[in-house]
Amino acid sequence: MTDERDNIIKIFLDRKIIWEQHNHGPHAAYDMADKHSGYYFNSDLAIMYPDLRRIAASYLASFVEDTQDDYWVFSYFASVSASLALATEISTILSKRLGYFNIATGKTNFPIKEHDTILIVVDDIHSGGSIRKMLTAFKYANCNVIPTLLTLGNFSNKDDIDGLHIRSIVRRPIESWPAANCPLCTSGSRALSARSQWKELTCADI
Repeated sequence: MTDERDNIIKIFLDRKIIWEQHNHGPHAAYDMADKHSGYYFNSDLAIMYPDLRRIAASYLASFVEDTQDDYWVFSYFASVSASLALATEISTILSKRLGYFNIATGKTNFPIKEHDTILIVVDDIHSGGSIRKMLTAFKYANCNVIPTLLTLGNFSNKDDIDGLHIRSIVRRPIESWPAANCPLCTSGSRALSARSQWKELTCADI
């Protein structure tokens, strides 16, 4: 399993899905949070390639116990599509129902019922706030959540979140700062949007 994980990470690096500032070039500004960093994992690109999406999903799905029981594979819906694409691939591999949770409204439009079983899949984890919103909603609905959380990247510096054991491909803590107090900005490094200026960001820091 370790060799397989290392191989996927190598593909991430080769295809410039993982970026890290090595010199004194620009740094990344997160689009979904007011923070800056010298490291960024572009989960959108990780699910862009069908072959890589399938390989990553197969690796993560292998951590789920093979069972004949029916359950949902749930992700969340936000401005980033990677979580839903990953969950779709995993639900296909496991032959389970697919659903998504709307972070903005705190609701799901899928017909989940009391005592339904839920497997949570997300693109990456930082603070875990979105995971906790999902858990709160599913517990309120009296659903059973499988204690395994599948994600491409775990940047929370935790092995577990509220009883869910995190299974991921990329695992590492990330140093980041509020935009207003960013030491990289103070040193003269330019902040570039990690999503909309990805090509400029990854090509500049060579």
